[in-house]
Amino acid sequence: MNKEDINLVNTRTWVLCNDGTNPRGFRELFMKEHGGRFIRNERQQWVWKDVQENKEPKAIYVVVDPDGNEIIPEKTKVAGPCKKTFL
Repeated sequence: MNKEDINLVNTRTWVLCNDGTNPRGFRELFMKEHGGRFIRNERQQWVWKDVQENKEPKAIYVVVDPDGNEIIPEKTKVAGPCKKTFL
């Protein structure tokens, strides 16, 4: 499927992803090949958007116990300040 023709009406790629017999399957195949996502426009047609995901690295907390073993918790929940700080 041609990436340049996906949003041009009545091209082969557009017809496969909008009016074909299995448009959902062709849209999924196109997204696997080129990335991005499909959004419906005001005419209820699927329009492809090239989305660049900017994922920032997550902070990793390392807890060291008294024996020197490092523990990396899977989920960390940072709570607010302790009540003692407000006294």
